[in-house]
Amino acid sequence: MPVFARAVGNPAQEFNSHVTGLSRVFAKHGTLMFKDTLSDEIAIIDGVSQTAVQEYGLAIEGSTFRAMALSESLTVSENPPKLIGRVGYKKHQLFGIGWSELDDEFTKMARVQSMPSLSSKPQTFMLNQILQLLTLGESTTCLYDGKNFFSTTHLLDPFSDLGDVAANQWPNLITQPQTHAGWDAVFQSMTRRPGPGHLINTDTAAAFLPDRGLTGANLSIWCGDAAVISQFRKMWKPGSLYAVANGPETRESYTQATVQYVPEMFSHDTANASNYVYCVIRNEPELRGVYCRVPHAPTITQTGAGSDVEVKTQRREVMAYQTFGRGFGFPFKIVKWKFS
Repeated sequence: MPVFARAVGNPAQEFNSHVTGLSRVFAKHGTLMFKDTLSDEIAIIDGVSQTAVQEYGLAIEGSTFRAMALSESLTVSENPPKLIGRVGYKKHQLFGIGWSELDDEFTKMARVQSMPSLSSKPQTFMLNQILQLLTLGESTTCLYDGKNFFSTTHLLDPFSDLGDVAANQWPNLITQPQTHAGWDAVFQSMTRRPGPGHLINTDTAAAFLPDRGLTGANLSIWCGDAAVISQFRKMWKPGSLYAVANGPETRESYTQATVQYVPEMFSHDTANASNYVYCVIRNEPELRGVYCRVPHAPTITQTGAGSDVEVKTQRREVMAYQTFGRGFGFPFKIVKWKFS
């Protein structure tokens, strides 16, 4: 439990010290503060480009895709890069906090002790922005092939002369029950997706499967409801929840994925979060389902002591801002599994 003791020094100085500390942390780490976070797991995070609108493309290299600049060309490919992302950015407010010498001592100390928790605001902000985008994935088109980001008929090869036919289609929106058989169908669909150039005639060329090597190290199942996680445990390790004699079965199901609880998914889609999960594939660093831009490190501004604002209101305001933009990327790296 928190214990608020009478401040020995000056609470205002301690508050200012925390503000300065946060500013230095944001400036020191910059976009590296997002490394190894959930956002880093699901998205490319561009902390380099500061252009108003950033475009990036997709090209075939050998038997797979890779992201590349639109001005780049490859001698091994007859196709120029295809535009799959166009993302701008704008300034967002991360948090705002006030300080007044007229506040009572308890309020001052509570505010001082809450300051360290604000350091995680940039990470949680980015994750929420990504989840908000994915919530619209079934009704919002992406530039990859002009279809909704979550689709049952995405083009395997948008460069192919085959066009939009069944032989050139593959889903990243799959409806299956949350059972062993349902998982087998979802997992097989992800691992059996052919690479570009190997769509029909397998007699002359062996099919290249870019996602054949999915394991718990590069495949995560994001769940927005704890009950969904419990169901996975019942499926894959029943002995952890039931006595062997009373469990639905005594074996562990084959699985090559880790399960991640993401409660923010429920916040963004309360009515449906119990009915689906995201299968996040991260075996190719250049190809992710979401593209995020963080052109500048988070910044903190505050009204100066003795300024006109503080004199008139008897209150000092501290605000944190982040420049940010996000958009859809390569659709096959995020599979939405809806439960039937």
